[in-house]
Amino acid sequence: MTPPKLECLVRAKEFLARLQRRPSSQSPPIFRLPPYRIIDLWYTYPMEVAPLLIIKVRYRGQRFIIIVDPDKFEGSPARELEFRRFYHLFASGNVCSCEQGADNNLDCDSLFTHGLEIGGCVAWAVAPCLEEFAKRAAPLQSTAPVTLKQRYGLEIWECNLYAKDERLLPDLICLTNDGYTLEPEKDFPIVTNPQLSGIFPSFPLHRIATIVDDDADALRDHEPRRVRIGSTMYSYKCFERAHAAAMTEVRKHERIAAAAASTEDAPPLRFWSLFGIAQSCRGLAAGLLFYSVLAGMPLREALACCDEDDEDELAAWHGAIAATVEALHARGAVWRNAVEDNIVVDEDGEVWLTEHEELWVDQATDAAMEKDWNIARLIQEHIEGFRSF
Repeated sequence: MTPPKLECLVRAKEFLARLQRRPSSQSPPIFRLPPYRIIDLWYTYPMEVAPLLIIKVRYRGQRFIIIVDPDKFEGSPARELEFRRFYHLFASGNVCSCEQGADNNLDCDSLFTHGLEIGGCVAWAVAPCLEEFAKRAAPLQSTAPVTLKQRYGLEIWECNLYAKDERLLPDLICLTNDGYTLEPEKDFPIVTNPQLSGIFPSFPLHRIATIVDDDADALRDHEPRRVRIGSTMYSYKCFERAHAAAMTEVRKHERIAAAAASTEDAPPLRFWSLFGIAQSCRGLAAGLLFYSVLAGMPLREALACCDEDDEDELAAWHGAIAATVEALHARGAVWRNAVEDNIVVDEDGEVWLTEHEELWVDQATDAAMEKDWNIARLIQEHIEGFRSF
């Protein structure tokens, strides 16, 4: 039986399924998605250097970088005017929050709010290049799963966009390495030990298949959030270019696991648990695999689905939050990331905490410990508000 709080989610999925089964004549498409996905869009800061746009897209699994420089638009005033209009969209600050001296990158909120403008800019730059891109990217086999090795190990192509007689054309397309490949960090030696952890197993990237989320129609290309090893699904956290940061998180989970083994009387811990490590052929940690919270949704969304029949489950969540904070402290860890969005409710109505930061009881001040409890109490008060409607 489906828990009441998830019924609205089930109904929404059923509604979408009905829409997909409709004949095309009943549901004409309003907007046809392009064959590529946006990875990133970067622009130079106004008044500091010459205006420049760098667009990164994924097409048929391959990654392409397009550099748009108006200096290459000489003799094509109409195309240069179009570039200036697109550049102003970003440099005006209406799309991305940009600070002087910082990298000015496209963020997800901007894409959601200004999707048509951003999509139009990217289409303007990518469309002239697609024919050449297609020569370097074979059509994807839709039935074959894409592994993490395929996703991270693919070649990266780069070209400049120029204009000739008002026609936009790609310059020479060549292979490049912009830091996306799984190379060791400059100050970090190559790891030769195939086993990165004495507690958590390591898996080569070719054994880990990515899972396409339901938002496959999104214009932005997201890192994989769910993966599969064999028939088992796991949540995935990418550390593609940050081996040291990944290993810091591994050591954190090792310490919690060791404390759990030595503290037999500690209360049960309902925390997002590490399963293993995704490891590149160079021996580096490319990402972390977590036990998946099945059909999990953030507590905020779960509360919005509740009604007067969910009194018992609300009471259970209320108590589970305090019990899990206590369990973390008993294992020597401070939650610190105590916010509502870091609490997930699974398909069985159980509460799970996520995103523990690197802070330990033996190093923490009393104020840091109390902050966990204060925020937990605020979240409990929020739940109480739903219990009293």
